[in-house]
Amino acid sequence: MKSIFKKERVLLNKETKFNKISVVELGNIVTLWSGSNKQTEIINNGAGGFVPSLEYSRSNFLALAFHPDPRAVLVLGLGGGAIPTMLHAILAEAVIDVVEIDPEMYGIAREYFHF
Repeated sequence: MKSIFKKERVLLNKETKFNKISVVELGNIVTLWSGSNKQTEIINNGAGGFVPSLEYSRSNFLALAFHPDPRAVLVLGLGGGAIPTMLHAILAEAVIDVVEIDPEMYGIAREYFHF
């Protein structure tokens, strides 16, 4: 009998200067763990796109209700890059700058989170 539970697959375990990073895949969901905290989580929507699934990621876009067409956006912390990626999709003309303290995160975001 085939199990109804999907097994997670660990894609990366890495100790950086700042944290212990893990990237885990479970079905169509990829999660970035920073220590014991979920940093980023994306869902493959089946149409070649990826959607951030964590509430705090989605709630960042509420600021656009008050300032719908910013020329520039500053994102503090890259994580898996889901927030700046979605901002770029919505605000193609805006300049989006990201500040990240851990230099390892850029490569992780590119390799596992389509940044």
